[in-house]
Amino acid sequence: MASTFAFAYDYVAPGGALPSGQERTYSYGPYPWANAAVAVSAHPSAPEPLHLSAILEVTRVRFKDPGESRYLLVSVRNHGPSSINFQLVIGGVRP
Repeated sequence: MASTFAFAYDYVAPGGALPSGQERTYSYGPYPWANAAVAVSAHPSAPEPLHLSAILEVTRVRFKDPGESRYLLVSVRNHGPSSINFQLVIGGVRP
């Protein structure tokens, strides 16, 4: 029977954790990613008025070592007009 999982990570800093126009890569693991279908999303942490025009993009999702499938690398870009605090969610299904 398949099982689901979800992990949420908050990135918060005074003035915003991810500046406008910047891209950062984050590493997660070691986790049992092998044989799992994984989805990643990023969104503002708080519904602040400045974040109404926030545009976050998950630009890359890849394994650090495809043979081991233990570390997931995720790149996030802020296309919005200001620095932003955000939450990144990794969810999936495994057999």
